[in-house]
Amino acid sequence: TSTKCVKVCILINRQNILFDTIYSQISQDSLFEGYFFECLEEYLIRDQLKEIPPQIVQNFIDYYSKNLSFHLNLEKCLFHFDIASLDLHNVIQICKKFSLYDAYIYLNNKAFNDYILPFEDLLQMINPIMFLNYNLAKKYLKECDKNLVKIGNKLLVYLYCCLCGQSYPYGIINDDHLSDKVRRNTFEYLTAKKCKMIDELLLREKEMNSSQFKINVDELLNKEKTSYNRSYPILRIFLYFDTLDFLNVISMTFN
Repeated sequence: TSTKCVKVCILINRQNILFDTIYSQISQDSLFEGYFFECLEEYLIRDQLKEIPPQIVQNFIDYYSKNLSFHLNLEKCLFHFDIASLDLHNVIQICKKFSLYDAYIYLNNKAFNDYILPFEDLLQMINPIMFLNYNLAKKYLKECDKNLVKIGNKLLVYLYCCLCGQSYPYGIINDDHLSDKVRRNTFEYLTAKKCKMIDELLLREKEMNSSQFKINVDELLNKEKTSYNRSYPILRIFLYFDTLDFLNVISMTFN
């Protein structure tokens, strides 16, 4: 019944009936409400649903976030909701909680025009200090969780999109000025000689006086005493994570 109601309302272009009259009846039963949301998914991804009331959007997200098997579907749907209808703080927390990294990046880009924060947040997830030395990085990559490699590869794709001035994970940035700004800011971030986030992580590591591989952080903080080097840290992290793929990204970007 839910499937037929959704299909008919979309075919006759009467979404007001769908979200006012029909939803008000179906929402009285949580089981039917869940079926209703699942029926919306197909049309939402096709961009056939417009101006969904914010409360229904929130209920949809709550339903999908509480069902483990729906998390990937939820991530796909988040690309198609009107940003203005989202409780951004809540949705971003959900993305972090359930590792919906693509949606997390997208929402920060789309809602806040912030393209650097996602870099910083995801970089911290791969323990970037481990990539300030080539030999340490190789050892870490052999012993680390596979999810770390997944995040690193995602960062390489995101880097490519930003350096090309494209939208992530697909599409284009329609604003030429914003596209140029994203390219410029990303390049500056990538090639910066110092990074505040890395400096703060090193100081925190020093204060904790602990590390999985017992790094001598005093050496990391003092170039004269060590082979470790924190100059150009973001470049170094990408190079030591995957040299070939990183250079391929740079090559494709400039081509």
